[in-house]
Order: sequence, then structure tokens, then C-alpha cells
Amino acid sequence: MKNILPYENIVYETHLSENDIQNRINDIIRIQNTYKGYSTSNAFEIKRNINYQNSFSPKIKGEFHNEWARP
Repeated sequence: MKNILPYENIVYETHLSENDIQNRINDIIRIQNTYKGYSTSNAFEIKRNINYQNSFSPKIKGEFHNEWARP
């Protein structure tokens, strides 16, 4: 069955710590008034801050995973 709505799953790898990434996302949400959303210790959700209805406004959801963390 063909997807009606666009959906994409992307994985990014970085040398930044989870805390650094979370701080950058929080800066985007707080300082720039372009986006709104939230960030927790292991996930985030942001979307464009618009003043009109748009049912196709994309929402970005993400999770933080530390692949190199030792149990």
C-alpha cells in the first residue's frame, strides 16, 4: 500500500553529547521565535510557529541515543 502522507525516518550521528544537542534544540525553541516545542532528557518535538491553520505543517520528533554508553 502506498503512503498517502509523507513520512521519513532519518538517523544522525554526531560527536556532540546528548546534553549539547538538547541545549541547541532548546536554544532554537526559546531564542528563535520561529519554532515551538519541547525537549526532555531523551526526546524532543518541534514544529514551525505559524499564525494560521496548516494541516500539512511538518512536525519533527526525535530521540537521543548514546551508542557508545557503557551499561
